[in-house]
Amino acid sequence: MRFEFPKGVAVDASSHLYVADDANHRIQKSDSNGNFRKEWGEEGSDKGEFKFPKGVAVGASGHLYVADDGNCRVQKFDTNGNFISEWGRKGSDKGEFKFPKGVAVDASGFVYVTDDENHRVQKFDTNGNFITAWGSEGSGDGQLKHPYGIGFDSAGYVYIADDGNCRVQKFDTNGNFISEWGRKGSDKGEFKFPKGVAVDASGFVYVTDDENHRVQKFDTNGNFINEWGRRD
Repeated sequence: MRFEFPKGVAVDASSHLYVADDANHRIQKSDSNGNFRKEWGEEGSDKGEFKFPKGVAVGASGHLYVADDGNCRVQKFDTNGNFISEWGRKGSDKGEFKFPKGVAVDASGFVYVTDDENHRVQKFDTNGNFITAWGSEGSGDGQLKHPYGIGFDSAGYVYIADDGNCRVQKFDTNGNFISEWGRKGSDKGEFKFPKGVAVDASGFVYVTDDENHRVQKFDTNGNFINEWGRRD
């Protein structure tokens, strides 16, 4: 398998991996050992085509959602790459996007998308019907600056990698602010432009700290646990 700037990755219930192959404008599917299974997509704006796909997520129903960054939309597929639906276009109204980056699906099937240049998170049902949105550009509680990664814990709380503010914010699924941690820096618990966020079954939160070239681990209250990684 060959990639050009791979971005998002998701795993389905059968342990198949789906990778957003950003600059190749496609999705690649493999088994958990990296053996190629399928690919789909090419550069374009038609159904099933992509422009720099970023986030990918698999819902409990087995459907795959792709944040189609350059086309300012979300596309929905089955796990064999068959197109099901799409929603969104470039703009700032409800259901529109300015370069969506992250996508995640909660246990109830709702789809959450980080809307980069609109500095917000949007929530949809599984068919792309708009439910709610939260966030505005800024650095106050609940405000965002170029949000990127998104993840959930087992209690249903939402964690956002607030890239431009160099912090992580925690919300409930209705967008109510719970807490935040981090600031710009290189010490433990500080970030230089966090991108990815994920939560394991034990509730630990992992954040990719882009320009510090490391991963940091926290509990769900933002208390620092560990870090690893360095630049080659």
